[in-house]
Formats: sequence, C-alpha cells, structure tokens
Amino acid sequence: MTSDNKPGRLGIITALPAEANCFSNRSFPAREIVIIDESLIIVSGIGSENAVSSAQKLIDHGATALVSWGTAGGLSDNLRSGDLLLPKSVQLDKQQYQTDHIWLQRLMDQISSNLKLHDELLIQSNDVIFNSNQKSQLQKKTSAIAVDMESGSIAKIADQHNLPFLIIRSVVDTSDETIPVSAINSIDEFGQTKPVALMANLIRNPGDISRLIKLGKHFQQARKSLKQVTTLAGISLAASASSEI
Repeated sequence: MTSDNKPGRLGIITALPAEANCFSNRSFPAREIVIIDESLIIVSGIGSENAVSSAQKLIDHGATALVSWGTAGGLSDNLRSGDLLLPKSVQLDKQQYQTDHIWLQRLMDQISSNLKLHDELLIQSNDVIFNSNQKSQLQKKTSAIAVDMESGSIAKIADQHNLPFLIIRSVVDTSDETIPVSAINSIDEFGQTKPVALMANLIRNPGDISRLIKLGKHFQQARKSLKQVTTLAGISLAASASSEI
C-alpha cells in the first residue's frame, strides 16, 4: 500500500494508470492501493480476473463501497466520444446487477449540468468488441448502450458483500468506429504500448496509423470528461454525503 496506513471507505477500481491519473498525476503502481482524500484507488489491469482480485483487495483493506471507473466502448448510435456513462445496471453473462440508485442520483445532480450523461444498460464482455459489426450485434442482442471488460465483475463482488456500487465510465470509441488491430495487439494489460510490437503491427497494417491517432484523441476526450467528474464531485464521487457509504 502506498501513502499512509489509514484506509478510506470508497474503493475505486480502474483498469489503466491513464484512467487513474484523472484523480491525480501521482504514480499509481499496478495493483497497489493508493489513498487519496480517504478514497482507496487501485489500477487492476484489463479484464474480469484482474477486476475481481482488485475489488476484493480493496474490501480487505476497508472499502465499504465500490466504483468501477474508466472508459468504455459505445454500442448505441446516440453515444459520442467523451459522453459519460452512469448506468443504472450492468450485465455480466445473463445476470444484471443494479447500481446504487440514491448514490447515482446524488452524483448526477452534482454533474449533470456540465456533462452529457447516459444511464442505460452497460454490458461486460470478456473479449474486445473492436468493430462496428460486433458492436451492432451485441447491441441488438442485449440492448446495452456500451461495453467494457470489468464493471460486471466488480458489481458481482459488491453484490456478494452487500456493498453500494457505482459505475462511472466515459466513451472512447463510438458504435461506428473500428479499434485498430495494431492497438489491440500492441498494448499490455495496463494499456502500456509495447514499441516493438506496435512497429511490427503498423508495418503489416499501415492504414491503422490514422485510426490510432483518432483513437488517441477520443481517449483524451474520455479522460477530460472523467476529470470533470472529479472536479465537480471530488475524489469521494458524492459517496461521502451518505451515511451508508
């Protein structure tokens, strides 16, 4: 654990250091708990298994409420890069988990005048949904408006421990965009670029260069929205106003 030894109550799980940096520019070592203003923040790495182990680690260190924080991919035509997702529920396999409606409403009241918000269903996928065809099929099958790879697993852990849970995600790629193969094959589980792999992939797929630039700009738009949330609601993300969290 970094920082002091006094645990916070809010536990925030984010897959990537670049997403955690929306709270602070300080270092976020992989899978280590960082304490900022009484909140526990952990960078889990991408995927369900990483999210589950990190959520449990936060609970073991005193977290009494959990947040799935970061970015997501759009499935609905109504979403644009930088739109904020505050889903009322998330689907994992065939099970849907509800977010805390009182906490959700309180957060929305604090930030709704500054950001474009969406509260419809989010779905978790075990695989990257990278092209418009896959996105369209998943949207038709589930009616979800967006997809990520961690929120459902975190929701399941919160449900098992009877803890309040919230999802705060910002859209990167829209429903009509394809994530470049070079991007998928050239990063590690923490979103860090592997330069040799990237160069090899770009040699094979030179058309990916312009798509990578566009994806990078959209990621920055998503981070900008997440930073606005922390500016408007603080590191506590409106949790501290409730005696139950």
